[in-house]
Amino acid sequence: MRPSPPRPAPPDLPAALLGLIRHNAEVPGLVELYTRFSAEATRSGHPVHEHFRDRYRTVRDALTRAVADLRESGRLPADLDPGRFAVIAMALLDALQTQWLYDPDVDMADHVAYLWELIERPADRPERFSPPR
Repeated sequence: MRPSPPRPAPPDLPAALLGLIRHNAEVPGLVELYTRFSAEATRSGHPVHEHFRDRYRTVRDALTRAVADLRESGRLPADLDPGRFAVIAMALLDALQTQWLYDPDVDMADHVAYLWELIERPADRPERFSPPR
């Protein structure tokens, strides 16, 4: 029996999400359009309702897998639920964009980076990050 090939390194999910949110900060018109369409498409009869529903599922599933890989690699806490975190992360990204549309001084990337600081920790340091008060 052959040994299993080594697993590929987990994706650098924090860097990818930061890159995405930084890009979005450069295209406010596109962010506004996406936010508006996404909200309007929540009605089941809307012409793009299924598109947005399916897109959210696809992104949520991919994010869940990426978070699970990071957890298995030791970069995230063993007790972190990847599916629940994926839902929370997606909600955070959407809400930050909405807040940013109202107030461009909201630094979306800074808030996403802070989320990762809160949950990411080396496997040999089990205590959670404590933000300064």
